[in-house]
Amino acid sequence: MAKLVERIGYDGRIQHVKDESFFGWRFQNPFSCYHFVFWDDPQLEGYLAFQTPNGAHGSKMSFNVVDWEATHPEVLSGLLQAVIHWRAASNLTLWSTGLSDEKMAVLRRQGFGAAITLAALQHARALGHRWTWIWASSLGRSVYEKLGFVMADFGVREYQWKKRP
Repeated sequence: MAKLVERIGYDGRIQHVKDESFFGWRFQNPFSCYHFVFWDDPQLEGYLAFQTPNGAHGSKMSFNVVDWEATHPEVLSGLLQAVIHWRAASNLTLWSTGLSDEKMAVLRRQGFGAAITLAALQHARALGHRWTWIWASSLGRSVYEKLGFVMADFGVREYQWKKRP
């Protein structure tokens, strides 16, 4: 896995140095079991590592994706799809803070943005809220429209103030 990360190269983000010593240390938590999915073609093109509570091997409990690297977006997507399919009844946790734009795009294409928004809406409804407004970027517009949101003009405009010379 360290050789794959080295082959992929550094993308400028702050992140762990994923060398052999990192991988020797990373998966040593005695309270967890770690599982790995690899994509070989013919050399290693990607991996996804996920964690389950110790003693939960094979169960359909929740699991956490703890590391995920690949040479191409298609490989990232394929690894994620394989784990989601295999762990179908599980709750998946994946930290998105610090993920590359490429990985975020894979998550959006897999429907994670819509799922997170829908869960928040269901929670708000359970608390008795009847109305929800979202100020969205153009990137999220189609996601929100599929969830039933409609465009509304509240008369809010963005202004830019400049000091006169």
